[in-house]
Amino acid sequence: MHFLEHVPIGEVDAPMQSIVLRNEGGTSIDYRLDLSDVERLNASASDFPLLECPDTRGIVLECGKQTINRSFHQLMKIGYFVRIPIKLESRNSSMNEMNENVGGGGVKRRK
Repeated sequence: MHFLEHVPIGEVDAPMQSIVLRNEGGTSIDYRLDLSDVERLNASASDFPLLECPDTRGIVLECGKQTINRSFHQLMKIGYFVRIPIKLESRNSSMNEMNENVGGGGVKRRK
């Protein structure tokens, strides 16, 4: 489970938060995020963008790493949890999938 940094409730300019995909193999890997659960989460909040993931696909070069950014906009003081499947494929292997479980919560704004 990857917990996002707490963000003040109602923060319009939420900071980007990231994870890093690492490829220790000798072949580049294509990745693609399946945002179906993120879309359902946002829809359940009256289409408020609780979680935004602008980096939905890319390539991790051999022996390289790739940063995947997202921003979390807290709407209420409750915990939010979502699963983000990451589909991985290289020329030398079949499609694999890993899941990133993401959780986050908000804090009241400081006065």
